[in-house]
Amino acid sequence: NQLINSPVQGTASDIVVDGMNRLSETEEWHLQANLNIHDSLVFEIDDDKLEDHVEVIVKEMLDCRYDWINVPLTVEVSIGYENWQDMTPAGTFSSDEWLDWPKRPDYA
Repeated sequence: NQLINSPVQGTASDIVVDGMNRLSETEEWHLQANLNIHDSLVFEIDDDKLEDHVEVIVKEMLDCRYDWINVPLTVEVSIGYENWQDMTPAGTFSSDEWLDWPKRPDYA
């Protein structure tokens, strides 16, 4: 299991870190992850900016910049105010729907 699982988990980590780095380049504090646990990111976003910032986060996380990743990626979004147990699923977003993967120009 470790032989098969390690490359997959390592790649997932690389994708998450790359997305976090690109979000940090925006210099908006709402787009800076407060917490990273495995492949989960936690953001603190004001209610009035939630929809706009979630859209930016989802797009950045789905836009994988590694040309050797040729499968669609998925981002799951949940919203909560008190703790992780009381979080409500807000949606599942896939790169093949949002970014027309795998038909991106650099893969054509």
